[in-house]
Amino acid sequence: MPPATAKLIQDPRNEVFASAASVWESATKSRLGKLTGVEDIVDRLSYYVSELAMVGPPTTLDHASRAGLIEAKHRDPFDRILAAQN
Repeated sequence: MPPATAKLIQDPRNEVFASAASVWESATKSRLGKLTGVEDIVDRLSYYVSELAMVGPPTTLDHASRAGLIEAKHRDPFDRILAAQN
């Protein structure tokens, strides 16, 4: 992570969001061996999100519906739910 990004995340004046979809995708990629060397971090992501006072936006049925209706340019289901949450 670039130092400037880390600084923004750690600044208590900023509200930082962490979607459950991002945690899910990280855990999935770790399990599949596509994200290596971070197993301990992935296992404790909810702790880190809490420690940094990140806000986890809810994933609602409306988000799920919108994610399913997004055009084909977003083929990855994780990208679709993140786009629907915005």
